[in-house]
Amino acid sequence: MRKLIGYIVVVLAMALAVSCSLDKGNYDYISLDEPVISGLEDVNVMTFDHLSIVPSVEGVSDGEWEFEWKVLDDNGMMDPAVIGSAMALDYYVSIPPGSYTLYFTVRDEVTGMFWQEHVSLIVSSSTSEGWMVLCSEDGNARLDVVSEVTG
Repeated sequence: MRKLIGYIVVVLAMALAVSCSLDKGNYDYISLDEPVISGLEDVNVMTFDHLSIVPSVEGVSDGEWEFEWKVLDDNGMMDPAVIGSAMALDYYVSIPPGSYTLYFTVRDEVTGMFWQEHVSLIVSSSTSEGWMVLCSEDGNARLDVVSEVTG
């Protein structure tokens, strides 16, 4: 049994040595036009407001690039949603209040390579954050709402 294992190891070592010697090293390298994405910052927005973001993307020529804006719920309760397909984001906020990650993707149509940046997106509603306080004033019950959004 040991001889059989020894023969198998020798045969595999020889096959490996032969396969490496046949490599001619003829590779087609192309230079990539790598875009530089900047101008993205964390965003706080209210539901049903207008969200507009214009990033700076250097090194991008027209017609050869695709853009995508996508939101991903930080709690994992929602599937990723594409909210834009242009370089500048122009979005009417219709996603539920919560904490999200906003992804901006730049894809080269020729090579299929992509570059991605992400920022935090907090969506709030005037009724989604705050406290309800039950008080007694002059013998009467009173219910107050203290909202973090509106103060």
